Formats: sequence, structure tokens, C-alpha cells
Amino acid sequence: MTRSSMSSLDLAFVVRELSMFLREGFIDNIYIVKEGFMLIRVRAGGRYDVLVDPPRRIHITEFEYEKPRMPPGLCMTLRRHLVGGRLKEISQHRFERIVVFSIKARKGDYKLYVELFREGNIILVDPGGRVICALRRKRMKDRVIVDGAEFKLPPAVGLDPFSDPIDDIAESFSSEDASIARWMAITLGLPSPYSDEILSRIGIGKDSMLRDLPRSTAIGIVEALKGITSSAGDPPFKSYIYLSSDGMPVDFSPFKLEIYRDLRLEEYPSFNAALDNYFHRLISSEGYSGVAEARRKQVADTLKNLRRIESRIAKLESKASDYKRIADTLSIYMDRLEAIASFILGSKRSGIDEKRIIEEASDIASNLGFKLVDIDFPSGLFRIEIDGCDAELSFTGNVYESISRYYAMYKRRYGEAESLRFKLEELRESLAELESKMAVYPQVKTRRRRWYEKFNFFYSSEGFLVLAGRDASTNEILIKKYTDQNDMVFHADIHGAPFVVVKTEGRIPSEATIMEAAVFAASYSQAWRDRFSSLDVFYVSPSQLSKSPPPGQYLPKGAFRILGSKNYVRSVPLELAVGLTLSEDSGFELIVAPESAVKARTSIYVRIAPGSIPKDKLIGLVRSRLVEKSRKVFEGEPPIDIFDDLRYRLPAGGGRILDEREGLG
Repeated sequence: MTRSSMSSLDLAFVVRELSMFLREGFIDNIYIVKEGFMLIRVRAGGRYDVLVDPPRRIHITEFEYEKPRMPPGLCMTLRRHLVGGRLKEISQHRFERIVVFSIKARKGDYKLYVELFREGNIILVDPGGRVICALRRKRMKDRVIVDGAEFKLPPAVGLDPFSDPIDDIAESFSSEDASIARWMAITLGLPSPYSDEILSRIGIGKDSMLRDLPRSTAIGIVEALKGITSSAGDPPFKSYIYLSSDGMPVDFSPFKLEIYRDLRLEEYPSFNAALDNYFHRLISSEGYSGVAEARRKQVADTLKNLRRIESRIAKLESKASDYKRIADTLSIYMDRLEAIASFILGSKRSGIDEKRIIEEASDIASNLGFKLVDIDFPSGLFRIEIDGCDAELSFTGNVYESISRYYAMYKRRYGEAESLRFKLEELRESLAELESKMAVYPQVKTRRRRWYEKFNFFYSSEGFLVLAGRDASTNEILIKKYTDQNDMVFHADIHGAPFVVVKTEGRIPSEATIMEAAVFAASYSQAWRDRFSSLDVFYVSPSQLSKSPPPGQYLPKGAFRILGSKNYVRSVPLELAVGLTLSEDSGFELIVAPESAVKARTSIYVRIAPGSIPKDKLIGLVRSRLVEKSRKVFEGEPPIDIFDDLRYRLPAGGGRILDEREGLG
């Protein structure tokens, strides 16, 4: 069956990758695309969108999701507390399906809990440990999730195979009538396919019963699990999507699964990338039959459990009522019952024949209005019918103790029924949630982010793709991975500047593209922050770049040594334009590029240059002017979130808006 959610082991791997990509990054924005479907935008070198979709998944996404024009209240609350905060840690609570984001914000250290069990939840907790807001508010037996309540984590469901003592895990390996696969899923949080993989590797059938296996099996399972996870190495993890015969995705994993050796597979450079592609293809597939089938099965299983618990509660309540009625009735006739008990005990000690004792005790009971049913001399008990109750009492002890035993049994059964009622309420909520989502998996409009969007980029007025690194890492990647021998490489003649690459694809750029690339290189250099008005820029061929430093020197990450002569473009102005146009998929698109390149695609743009206006305020001014201009040309306004990317795409430092020239063309 097609898998539709992540397990605890999946979370363990994805959390390690998220920590590598995002730790110490800043939260730039939060979006709730649809109820329970959230994006957290993090700035950590580049831009990362973390997709949070409880109870199914959490991972970085490369897809663009259409956001609502009016964010819901929960979204606004999350933004108010978290935007601008630094992501200090991303962790998994034990081996549970709970991910914790620890965020240092202006008013203290916050925690954002993402729960991927049952119907899922997103909970923001303040520095004092109290709930600020939650996707789903609820009151349960063991915890309360409402605004202002003290936050408590849910009770542990099973054992943590990575941190709990191995003796505790072996001790849980009881001889109950259950399969080894079920024990792994419930006790260790290892459902299929990982339970199947581990059992296959240690040579045990998944249908094997616990009673037929030694306790040492538990140790073998944990050792196999740790061996598999350690062999995956360090993040990012080479990961896989497994396909059915008709090409549909059916499963995923952060390491290669031998049980799927007969299936086609796709390899990805990270687990986040595999998850992103898997779920996007899954929810985009026609009818999404696999998930629909899984959800129908969930509903059927939940209904079955609900009916079973309802039946159990009814039986417990009936039994509790019987025990209380017996105890109340016995209390009324306690003196008479003591007389019968004393007679039986005295007669027994006097050596009177048991048959005679039964006959005489029956007569005494009858005279008192009771019926003696039986006497069990070895156990010291006698049964009696009284006012429609059939009770068993001790004749060797105090009758009051027998009555207390019935009251205790009443309380125990009533307590069990109460506990099950809480469970029943949770199941009913879960059922309502499942039924509400039976028809449709949350559908949202998406656009796959293009490969070059990890860089600053634009298309020149002649149609050449021009790319610039955003930091040392993307500088390195741009040159090593995306630069071909026929491309042109630009760099501003100043320390602290990115490499800019013109992708020629066999064509020869004219002076127009060369000047645009030079303006781009100058504008994204340290010169913008230092408020230069112009700067020299040079360009070379890729073959002139080397990672071999001069003798006795060191080249840091993102830096390259230039060999041979350089071609200079002198006194290049530092100036960019921010334009707004319609993309091929009929959505609005921002362009940040030299004016001539923007002018070739749209008449709606604003010119900027280095200046004293802080970047955030400058973005606000650019946004308002572009929206105002767009009303004269386009039907409808661009989505507000489209301008969020300007935080990444504008040069570092302040700026100013130049004259209002629109450049009609």
C-alpha cells in the first residue's frame, strides 16, 4: 500500500538534515496555506521553506505554494512571536513523532512543537512553558492544549530504541499473543517498511509470534536498527523513492531498502528532496487512490476500535453497577451475614460434617430471608442469594472485608470505564478529522522552484541567463557545478563580491549583456553596502579559475584564483531595477536586474541604488510603488508574499529609490 505519512525513524533522519541546513538561521516569515498546512521560511545562507503538514510530513520543499491574501489568526500569532527569531535547535522528542523547533526571539526562548501523531498539531509555547496558540485546541485526560495552559508533552507511547536501556527493551519482549512486527510497531515505533527490512536482515518472518522467539531477539532488532542508521553516514543522506510497475511512488527511505530490490527506484541527494518529490507526486496523482484507500482503511479501523471500546465500556459499567448493588445490599444485611459466617466457621472448627453444615446453614439463611447457594470449604467462601444479588463472602474473615472487596471492584471497573471514555472521545475526534478529509487530501496550487532560483539571477535583454552566488557556499556551487567552459565569469574589482556567470549555451553575448552582467556583479558586491556609485568589473573564461592557492596562501570557501589576463569594464554604475510581470503560468513574478534587462520584459518597475534607507523599509517602499503601478496594467493585485523574496534578492545594505521613470517599452 502507498505510504502516506512519516514514521519516527523518518523524522530522526529528516531532523538531522534540517539541523544541518537551518540551524542558526533566521525565521523570515510563516504562511498557513490551508488549515494545518504551514510553511516556515528560514534564511540560513539561502532561502529554505520548511513544509509542515501534520500528521503526515515535515521537510524542506522546493515547490512554490500559493498563499492566501489574508493570513488566518493562527498565522498572525506565529508571525508576531517568531519572525526575526533565530533557530537555535531542531530536535525530535525521544523517538516519538514530535519535532521541536527551539527559537530565540526578542522576548525570550520559544518552542514550536509539531506533532505528527493522530490528527496532528502545531503548538507554540512561550518562554514560561505555557501554550500561546495551537492548530487544534483540546482537553485530554493527560494534557490540556488551550491558550494559557501549561504545556505538557504526551505520555511516552513506547520505548526509544536509541536511548532506552537495552534491558528495558528486552524486558518488554513478553510472551503475549502478538506478532513480532506488531511489537516493533507499537513498542519501538518501527512500522513497515522498516520493521520488514530489519526482520528480513536478521532472518525472522514478520508474522512470527513473540511467544515463539527468545528475548535476545529484541537485542538483535535494536542492533540491526543501529547498524542500518549508522551505515547511512552523515547528512545529507542519499535517499530513495520506490515506484510501482506503473511508475507511481509507493514508498521512500533515507537508505536503500533490500526488501524493495525488485522495485524501480529513484535516488536523491538528500532525504528532504526525496520526501518533497514523493509527496508532491503523490498528492498530484490522479484521484490520489493510494492515500484515499489508506484513509478509508483508517476510518474503518477507527470505527472498529470505537465500537469495540464502546462495547467494553458498556460491559465495565454493567459490571461496576452489579458490584455496587451487591456491596450496597450486603451492607444492609451485614449483621445477618456475620451470623451465617460465624455459624459456618464455628461448625467447621467443631468438626461437624460438611454436608450437615451446609444443610443447617441453608436453614439459617432461609429463616433470615436469604438463599445459601454453596459453601467452598477449601477456599473459605460461601455463596448466597440476597434480594436478587448473587454474592460470594468469606466465612474465615470479616464480612466487612468482603463488602469492601465488592466496593473496590466497583471502583476499579468504573475507573477503567472512565479511562476508556477519554480514549473514546479521542477516537471520535480522530474519526471526525478523518471523515472530513476523506474526499480530498489538502490540495494547494504549486510551482516547482527552478534550479537557478537558489542564486540571484536574471535574464539579460538578449535572453541570456545570468547567475550570481549569494554567499560563499553558493559561489562555490555556481562555479564548480553550473559553469561550463563556454560561459563568461564576472567579478567586481573589490574584496567581498560574488561570482557572476553568463550562461552562453554556445551563443556569443553582445556588449548589452556584458554591461548588464557587470552591473549585476558590481551591485551585489561590498560596494553597495559602502554606497559606491560606480566600480570596475572584470570578466574571464572559466578555464582561468583555479582552486589552487599561491604558495603559502589559502583560498577560503567560495574563493578562486584568477589565472591570466582580465577583461575590464570600467566605471560600472551600481543600480538595479525591481520589476513586476506575469510569468508563463499566469502568476506574478518579480525581476531584480539592471534596468535594461527589466525594461525588456515589463514597464512596471522601480529603480534603486545604494543609500541610507534600511532594507526592510526600502522593500516596503518598492512594494507599495509596484502595487500602485500594477493596478494600471494588471487585473487584480499581486500576492503580498511575492515581495518577501526581496529580502534575499536585493543587495546587502541600505538603498534609495531613484526617479519615477517607468521606462515604457
